[in-house]
Amino acid sequence: GFTINYRYRQTDYQIRITRLAADVAGPAQLLLDGREIPGNSFPLLDDHFAHQVEYRVPVETTPPPAPPEPSLALAPTLLSVP
Repeated sequence: GFTINYRYRQTDYQIRITRLAADVAGPAQLLLDGREIPGNSFPLLDDHFAHQVEYRVPVETTPPPAPPEPSLALAPTLLSVP
């Protein structure tokens, strides 16, 4: 994961992005000062207090798509000149 320090007017936000363990299933979680909040956004308040934000993202378990099979339609065309 990584951390972003963000200042909104006179208020500091420490925003941490982390991945959930591979064996933990479920949706992403957003926490503001230790309390889970719904959705994927949080209010920026200028209350002069430091705030901790954590966004926990689940690990994707679906494999990436396979590359396309070679096709004759993608092969270069040769032009014969008489």
